[in-house]
Amino acid sequence: MATEKRRSRSPRPHQSGAVLYVALIMLLLLALLGISGMQVASMQEKMASNYRQSDVAFQNAEGYVREREKAIKAAASSVSVDSTACAFDALAWARTIGSTQTVYVRRLICDATTGTSSNLGATVDASSVGSAYEVTSLAPDDKSSPTATAVVQTVYIP
Repeated sequence: MATEKRRSRSPRPHQSGAVLYVALIMLLLLALLGISGMQVASMQEKMASNYRQSDVAFQNAEGYVREREKAIKAAASSVSVDSTACAFDALAWARTIGSTQTVYVRRLICDATTGTSSNLGATVDASSVGSAYEVTSLAPDDKSSPTATAVVQTVYIP
């Protein structure tokens, strides 16, 4: 009697589909990683836009200050200045003005011959300066729809 070896018609081993589950979990993790990456990129874009708007507002305010300094240098008598204010808070002034572009000029040191002067600090001698002006400017980034404003305050000695 010869024994016959039994051969099965399908030599495949029994499969349970574990690879499919692992692949689906990996796809889910990759999708979560992609979503979080999109959120980070969106937040960085918003931060860059805010930085640009505040930088444009600062450049506008500085430009207005430089224009007023040129006007003071050209004809100091025709520029309206406030010689009466002893103390000036630029931020409080900016809050009352709002978001419109404006410039405020205040005389810090009067003519040295009168003997009246304001304190500019230890580095500036009031008797040798003559007149000095505190120029404060408030400017928005965009006049039609402002989203950021900046205040620039300088001391100008012509």
